[in-house]
Amino acid sequence: MRAIVAGLVLLVAFLPSSASAQKKGKECDPVPEEFQTGGDATYAECAVDKKARVSRHPRINYSAVPVTGATCLKAVIDLVVDIDGKVVPGSARLVSTNSQVYANELMVVIGQTLFSPAKKGDSLVKQLFRYEGEMQVRVSSSAMPGGARRPPPC
Repeated sequence: MRAIVAGLVLLVAFLPSSASAQKKGKECDPVPEEFQTGGDATYAECAVDKKARVSRHPRINYSAVPVTGATCLKAVIDLVVDIDGKVVPGSARLVSTNSQVYANELMVVIGQTLFSPAKKGDSLVKQLFRYEGEMQVRVSSSAMPGGARRPPPC
C-alpha cells in the first residue's frame, strides 16, 4: 500500500512540470497568408519570446461617432506590427464590432498606433497582433429619461 501511495505522490509531483513542458512546446496555429508581408516571416503571439505591446494608442475622431443605444462601443482588429513597432500598411482586418461607425473610424487611424516590437530570441520580428479598441459613451443626464444614470463600464 505504501508503494502505491509513494507512486501516486511521485506521479502528482511530476504532472505540473510535464504540463508546463507541453505548454512551452505547443505548436501555434500558422499565421494566415494574408498577414505574411514583405518576405519576412510574421509570427503569431504564441510563437514569440517577447510580445508586441501598444506604446501609443491611435487618436480617434470621437465627434464622428454618433451616440447610439450602445454605451460601450467595441472593435477588434487584427494587424501586423513590424520590427520598428509600426503597423504594416494594409495589414489591418476588422474581426468584430458592435458599432460599424466606431470600427470605421478606428480603421482610419489604426496606422497611428505605435508598439514596442516583438522579439524572438535576440531578433526583432513581425507579429500578428489583435488590437481591441473600446469607447465608453456617456450620455448627459438631460438626455436620459429619469435623471442621471451612469452607463455600465466597458
